[in-house]
This record gives sequence, structure tokens and C-alpha cells, in this order.
Amino acid sequence: MTLGKILAVVLIATLMVLPIVFSVPRPPPDNSATSPSIGPVLRGVTATPFPFTTLPVISSPSTATTSTSSTGVMVPLYTYPTSSTWNEVIQAKLANPSVPIIAIINPDNGPGIAQDSNYVLGIDALRSAGITVLGYVYTQYAQRNLVSVEADINTYHNWYNISGIFFDEMSNVIGNENYYSTLSSYVKSLGYVITAGNPGTSVPTSYIGTVNILNIYENQGLPLTSDLANWTSAYSKQNFAMMSYGVGSINSSYELSASKYVGWIYITNANLPNPYDVLPSYFANEVGALNTTIQPSAVTVNLTVQSVDMLGNPINGPWATIQAPNGSTLATGNTPFNYSAIVGTPYVVTVSNGSYYFNHWSDGSTSNSITFTLTQATTLTAYYETWNTSTTKSTSSTGTSSSQTTVTRNANSNSTSGKSSTSLSTSSRSQQGQPAQAAFSIPIIFTPALIYALTASSTTFFSGVPIVARFSRNNRAKSGFSYGWRW
Repeated sequence: MTLGKILAVVLIATLMVLPIVFSVPRPPPDNSATSPSIGPVLRGVTATPFPFTTLPVISSPSTATTSTSSTGVMVPLYTYPTSSTWNEVIQAKLANPSVPIIAIINPDNGPGIAQDSNYVLGIDALRSAGITVLGYVYTQYAQRNLVSVEADINTYHNWYNISGIFFDEMSNVIGNENYYSTLSSYVKSLGYVITAGNPGTSVPTSYIGTVNILNIYENQGLPLTSDLANWTSAYSKQNFAMMSYGVGSINSSYELSASKYVGWIYITNANLPNPYDVLPSYFANEVGALNTTIQPSAVTVNLTVQSVDMLGNPINGPWATIQAPNGSTLATGNTPFNYSAIVGTPYVVTVSNGSYYFNHWSDGSTSNSITFTLTQATTLTAYYETWNTSTTKSTSSTGTSSSQTTVTRNANSNSTSGKSSTSLSTSSRSQQGQPAQAAFSIPIIFTPALIYALTASSTTFFSGVPIVARFSRNNRAKSGFSYGWRW
């Protein structure tokens, strides 16, 4: 057989066998083998002080620096709820609704020994504004007994309407991960949604996931963004937070750069020993710098508080107080009083008694405090009861002179005139040949207590001073009255 024939036979055989080979079914790939867990692989990584060291990438690119989720502010709000700082946080959130804000509260190095109603109201005000509230609990770097920590968590759960727990003094030592995982699971079992921990420095990667948020920097000054990138670029930035104190002024460009690598930022110009007992002077700008969406400017309108008598006549002077729902005072002054208020913001307005007695608001409510949310320029009218006095003098044909003082109370009435009068009269008389009491006509401020006293007895006045008197007629042989004075 020639070479050509041999090659032809081989070629024909090959063409006949190939379709058979490709048509044989193959078993499916074995997917039962899983990748080693992250924890055991990286458990040998040791903690390093700042600056961070570069770590291997262990998460998908979708959770790395390409994340576009919003970076928010996590503020240690270690002030009392009636402080103006709570309202500042609320106002910053209302002005920048797209910026997430977490407020960490700390009643007394934890929940305290008794529920505080001001914290109840303050927390509700924060939550109403869209702010997430966490309760502070210390852990002594994993040395505090778990039962004690869980007791604090339970106390928060029983007393305050918060959303999660912030663990301070968090360890970064390998071997303590389970301590925080256990606590985090306990928090979640109570229905809370967020846990955060504060080692204040870098941690081994085995700590990632023990809590939702790790505060990896708490120090004076700002960390380098390159260091933040080296540490966090392998993970979702929402796992991390940073807190810087002693920073004199806010740098919006730095904030935006850092926001690529951490999900939560807090920067303050306050310093040790406690940088968290005040807000930074630039807090509003700090929050605003993270507002990367175009938001309409806050709309302000005029809020006017005025006072009138029961007939609608303006009166000046009653004191008005404007507060936030958490009790912090925003403005005070005598009515009529004007305040520049933000549309959509709740306010509490209170007027006080003084020279006049508060009766009702224009909407009919009788409490001197009224709570409302502005939608437009608004005038609140407080109605007050007022008291008027008048004096008349007359002389009889026998030569006896007398003076009469009338006190009139302007108050509500069901009459068609809308006014009722309560009149009190007092007289001073003189017989012919005896000195008469001087007639008078003076303005007097009558309080409800004084009016009650006046209605209970007869009254006269000396030099403008009201005297409540007990009158008794002597025997007819004597003229005039005998006065037995009593206050």
C-alpha cells in the first residue's frame, strides 16, 4: 500500500471517530468543594498600629472603592437631651436628608440606673427626624463580664427606643472575636438592627463581621486617605468608621476623599479630655459636605406669636418661648414675637402668665403650650384675660361724700357680646364735718388670687393699696363705721 493510500485511510477513520467522541456525555463539574472560610485563612494576620498595612483582597470588586453608597456621620452625642446640641443634629439632618446620621447616646457611661424622661423625648425627636440612635456600652477590651454587658443592653431595650448598640473599648486582639460576635448576636436577637464597635485603630481581618461597623480610627488629627484606602479597599466601606478630634477647621475636599473608603465619619474641633461633650462649631458644614445630591435649600418662613385680650385687642408683654420637641430652647421674647422657622420642622411654643392670665389659643386649645409643624408663614394668637378698674365719686344732699371703685374682668361669655363683666365695688364715705377718704383712680394689676380676695370681702384703698376690710356698724348713737382691718 502506497503512502498516499495509508494517509487517506487514516483521514477517513479520523473523520468517522470524532463525531462519536464529541457526542459522549460528560459528567457535570463537581461544585461540592467550597472555598476556605475567610476567618481561618487570615486568622494569622496580626493587628498593626496606624498607618495600616496593605492586606490581600478578600471581597468582590462590587464592595470595593467603586461603592457609591452614601457616607454618613456617626456622632457621639454625649450631651444631655435638653442641650441645644441635640437640636443642632436634628436641624443638620433636616437640611441634608440624604446624609445618613447615627447618634450615639450615653446617659451615664451606659443606660444609667433609672429611666430619664428627657432621654425618652430626645430619642423620639432624633428618630422622627430620620436619625439612627445607638446606645453606648463599654466592654473593657473584652474583659468585662458578658452578663454585665448584656444587662446594659437589656436596660436600653426596656427603657429607650433605640436601633442598636455601640460597643466602646473594643479589643483588637486575636482570640476575642467570639466575645463580640456573641454580643452582636444577642443585640440582634432583641430586634435591634445595628451594632458598632470602637477599637479606635486597625484590627485583624478576623474581626470583620463581628459587628456591623468598626471604628478604625479615633485620634487627634486626620488619617491619610492613602492609609484608609490601603486598609478598607478590599471591603465594603459601610464596615468602617473614623473619628478625628482636635481638627481646627473642616476640609470638605478631605471629607469627600475619605468618604470613598469609610462609610461613617465624625470630625470635631473639640479636644481631650472629652471631645464629645460638645458639637464641632462647623457641624452643619460637616454634614453638608457629604450631601452629594442636589437638595433644595431649607425654606424659612416667619412665625409670629402675638397676645390679645378677650375682645381681640392687642396687648404687649407676655413672654413666649419657642423650643424643639426635645425641649431645647430656640428663642424667647416678649410678644409680639417673630422667629424665622424652617418649613416642615416641628416646634413647641409656650406663653406664660404675668400681668395677664392666659385663656386659650386662637384654635380653642387651652394649654399654654402648643406643638405644630409649619407649612407656611404662621401667626399664633394667645388670648388673655385682663382686668380694668374705674372709680366714681359722689356727694349726697346731706353732705356725705363717697367714692366707688369698680374692677371689671374681661372673660369668655356665652352672651352675644362675647364679653362678661365681674364687678367689684368699694366705697369710702365721710359725714359732714369729718375728713373723707381721698378718691382715687389708679391702674392696678389684678391676679386671680387677688380678685378672689376682693370678691370675698369688702375692700377700700389707701394711697393706691387695696385693703380687704371687715365692716361693722356701731350702735346708732355713734356715727360712721368701725373698721377691723385684716390682710
